[in-house]
Amino acid sequence: MNSEKAKETLDWLIDKLIYQEELPGTLTKLILTPPAGPMQKWSLMNQLMVLVHGYSCARGFRQWQQVKRCVKKGMKAIYILGPVMIPVPVKDKEGKETGEKQPKLVGFKAIPVFGYEQTEGEELPEYMTKDAISRSLPHLPLSNIASDLDLEVKAEFTKNGEAGYFQPEAKIIGICTDSQQTFLHELSHAVDYKLNNNSSSREEGEVVAELSACFLSYTLGLSANMKYTQNYIRSWSGQQHPGIAIARAIDRVKAIYDFCSLQTNEQAA
Repeated sequence: MNSEKAKETLDWLIDKLIYQEELPGTLTKLILTPPAGPMQKWSLMNQLMVLVHGYSCARGFRQWQQVKRCVKKGMKAIYILGPVMIPVPVKDKEGKETGEKQPKLVGFKAIPVFGYEQTEGEELPEYMTKDAISRSLPHLPLSNIASDLDLEVKAEFTKNGEAGYFQPEAKIIGICTDSQQTFLHELSHAVDYKLNNNSSSREEGEVVAELSACFLSYTLGLSANMKYTQNYIRSWSGQQHPGIAIARAIDRVKAIYDFCSLQTNEQAA
């Protein structure tokens, strides 16, 4: 039992999360974007371990071989924790052994696993889309604004049909599609948050972000999916007329545009 390695793994995790103040952002990623593949069945602690190492998915050496991928030469394993159980005799109310045994947790062992990026081989269906999105990231419009806001823009898997998300605590914009309009929507959320408009309702924020994405697409000469925008704003307008929701959002849309324009002009100067 490699209990010493398990302790070392836990000590590293605590140091990374607590002493370097990464816990809030990492927990946000863990809770809002659950992993794909076998990791979905792992404990949240082990999922957390993988995320802190910078991977969105990991498997054991043989698990990767089963999907026709192999670990790249020179890659160092990351470690998760597995329970160590021993059979313990079951006693009745009088303290006599019944002849049965039940498992008892007595400790943990360190189990080596590898992140997807540490492997090579056949593409997996769930990763092919993610890789394609990753290749589109350098070409996103206004990506400089995300950099100015100290945000990481990363390709992600869609879990519940979402096209993207903005996580202020983790400082991440996750993109689950190659749509530039989707990125501008999430970027608008980020700028709106920067401008201290995070106290408004979720409904108001979504209308602002989508209207802003549509407007920014037009000003940048990009094609915007107007039908999608119309349906999206209508769905987030609640009980009020969509026209009223749009009217209430215009000032914030202008503020987002002004912020983006200012940042872009300062970089060009």
